[in-house]
Amino acid sequence: CETACPYGAPTFDEEAGYMLKCDMCKGEVEAGGKPICVTGCPMRALDFGTREEMVEKYGEGDVEVEPLPADTTDPNLILTPHRNAQKSGSGTGSVVNLEEEL
Repeated sequence: CETACPYGAPTFDEEAGYMLKCDMCKGEVEAGGKPICVTGCPMRALDFGTREEMVEKYGEGDVEVEPLPADTTDPNLILTPHRNAQKSGSGTGSVVNLEEEL
């Protein structure tokens, strides 16, 4: 998430040894807006709201999609996978750090 976020919101705390999460633009949300990543997404692929609002708008979706792990934590995440997406655990996907790959 650190390398994928163009806003640098999630960061790795080397001293603590773990990621510091983004606060989903708390100030924007409190003012009635949405997180900047949602409003700034050029493909409009992101949305934000309560779980109930998102399920009403998009349905339950499917979070078990390669390369994500099997749904063991009940994330508040709704994905609409590509029609050819493979299920988690099929071994067809991977997560890579492009900076490390180059």
